[in-house]
Amino acid sequence: MVLAALLAGAYPLLVGRPAPAPSDRADGAAQEQHLVHGEPTQEQNGQPTTQGGAPPSGAEAENGRLDPDTLVPIDGGQGTHLLVAEAAAAFEQLRAAALAAGVGFEINSAYRTYDEQVALAERLGTLDEGGTAAEPGLSEHGWGISVDLTLDFEELGWMRANAGGFGFAETVAAEPWHWTYTG
Repeated sequence: MVLAALLAGAYPLLVGRPAPAPSDRADGAAQEQHLVHGEPTQEQNGQPTTQGGAPPSGAEAENGRLDPDTLVPIDGGQGTHLLVAEAAAAFEQLRAAALAAGVGFEINSAYRTYDEQVALAERLGTLDEGGTAAEPGLSEHGWGISVDLTLDFEELGWMRANAGGFGFAETVAAEPWHWTYTG
């Protein structure tokens, strides 16, 4: 599967870091820091600067330019929030478990096309410009594996305790609303 190939090359090192503190910010901005042994791979002026990740060699898709036929709605079929099939199936299982536990949350963002990434970067600025958006073409959202959620403190606690069992991890230390399917 395309997702398995992407995850095999881009996300094997996303473990072993402390969970970020809760935040009430949920604007969907991306500060995607890929971690190596629990630490951001680069810093500039004390701020993490590594965003997204290149696909492994041989991957056919480009970040933000996935074949629409590979994307699945995770918003009750409305089609406004999409993930690749494997991530979408895992997310639906996660959401069902959350609802069974009395925890609900709203989806703010999922797959972002390259053009959407460009617009977000223009609006918020990129990390290397002092902004909060990932460099277009490097966002985890562009791989169809990340979702931004509106989470209150209780919902965030549930996610931190349970999301890993469904293959989701916090991959952006400053964004507790950003969850990425790592398999």
